[in-house]
Amino acid sequence: MEGNITVEFCTGEKPLILNEAKSYIVEKVVIAACKHVGIGPLPRHLFGLWSPSELLWFPPSKKLELCNGKKWYLLLRLRFRP
Repeated sequence: MEGNITVEFCTGEKPLILNEAKSYIVEKVVIAACKHVGIGPLPRHLFGLWSPSELLWFPPSKKLELCNGKKWYLLLRLRFRP
């Protein structure tokens, strides 16, 4: 059984699905998700990944393992509000 990471967006864009590697670093997933929706490198650091099932924000250094068919459902969200 193969795992994957699904990143949903508030904009209604098609979800980003990653399943090519055995693990991903959250920072790399955020970069891929931002590229997917056209967010440039300058504001990219304002975004993070939120897990609605675990009710937590993932730190950029977190490693997401896809072993044993693990499926991650995450939301790309704005982390900071001025």
